[in-house]
Amino acid sequence: MSFLNSLFGGRRQPEQQSDPAIVCAVAELAGCDWEAVDPQLDARGVTDYYMNALHEGRMVGFHPLLVVVSPALLETLSINLEEHAGLKAYRGRLLTESADDGKEILRERLAEITGGEDDPDLYGGFDETASPPDTFAFTGYGDRKADESLILLKLPTEHPWRSFAYLPVGNWNECPTASEMMAVCKYWQEKYGAFPAMLSNEVLQLYVPVPVTLRTEAMQLAEEHFAFCNDIVDQGTETIGNLAGLLTDSHIWYFRWD
Repeated sequence: MSFLNSLFGGRRQPEQQSDPAIVCAVAELAGCDWEAVDPQLDARGVTDYYMNALHEGRMVGFHPLLVVVSPALLETLSINLEEHAGLKAYRGRLLTESADDGKEILRERLAEITGGEDDPDLYGGFDETASPPDTFAFTGYGDRKADESLILLKLPTEHPWRSFAYLPVGNWNECPTASEMMAVCKYWQEKYGAFPAMLSNEVLQLYVPVPVTLRTEAMQLAEEHFAFCNDIVDQGTETIGNLAGLLTDSHIWYFRWD
């Protein structure tokens, strides 16, 4: 269980930050107000900073999204926008999509991954010893890399699941497209109250105001998480039951595509 647990809590003290031009380019693509996050904040500090921004956003009218800016993120955004006729057309389409097929997307992805067969070794037993995270993790397997910077976007939307219309990430290897992420997050927000809170080129983290507490519900949720991002099990918790233990009573949902 050390794979996921080790992600939460280290200090962030890189020797340098990403190129300011890259930070500005990503912020410009998002097209909204933003601010840099103190690079010396640890995981607890970043999480508290986000919670304050969340409270402010509800009062003023924006959704806060933490973004780990890197050259890889800018490259992904540029490729996606080029493939979809540019920012204006792509964002316009995503902002008008109903995004009502999130549950079906998860069902299809699960069937594709498992071949439609139940594997007892994949599911395993519920892990009663897991320690659910209570802070956001940083990108990758450890502390933030030297070419990354953390910023907070103030997205002008009342629907957090539309975050991917402002930064269309994904669509590489097994990572879902921005449209698929949006649909799945809409489904999870309507069912669990979860919403996008932090992303990088390869990581997405959701905040859940009221976490799941029942074992049966956590197992069903862990199965959906596996369908959305099988790497968190295949390269992390090893079984869906272990993942369910981490999700129980946790305000943070973590996904990483390798």
